[in-house]
Amino acid sequence: MKKFNMKKTTTAAVAATVGAVLLLGGAGTLAYWSDDAKTAQQTISSGELAIDDSSFGEWTLKSSPTDVAGKKFDGTIVPGDTVTTTVKVPVKLVGQNIKGELVVAKNAESTFDAANAAVAVTLGGIDATKGIVAGATADKLVFSKPFTGDIPVTVSVTFPAESKVDMNKALKVGLNYALTQK
Repeated sequence: MKKFNMKKTTTAAVAATVGAVLLLGGAGTLAYWSDDAKTAQQTISSGELAIDDSSFGEWTLKSSPTDVAGKKFDGTIVPGDTVTTTVKVPVKLVGQNIKGELVVAKNAESTFDAANAAVAVTLGGIDATKGIVAGATADKLVFSKPFTGDIPVTVSVTFPAESKVDMNKALKVGLNYALTQK
């Protein structure tokens, strides 16, 4: 049997280890480069669709069809009178491709005979250059692009001259409005 020489084996192992270290970069002969970078963060924001509460403006009284200018209304109406006011409804549609629809409905409670008082609501603010067009019905506006501003809504209450006696009665007028993305 052959005698195993520990000195030769140890020397060979040490030599192999030193050679591997030298080849793998211990002496700088083998190098790997690396680098990293990143982009700046971008913010992507969502738009907004909002409608705020509003209040009635000052009411104007016209006592006949020939009364062009009208006068300030003090709160009582008689047959033949029409009172009118404008409500500015604040609307906001923000977003690159946003489209919307504003619907306004009268909200009236009356102790008048139904035939004796008429409440009409008219939407203003139609402006094709701003993307605002009339809807399919008189109580609707359609927005085809972003918009921020007030939409004028005219409210008229007419007590026809030929109406039956409706004394000491009341009419409460309000508006309900909804803005919807389309």
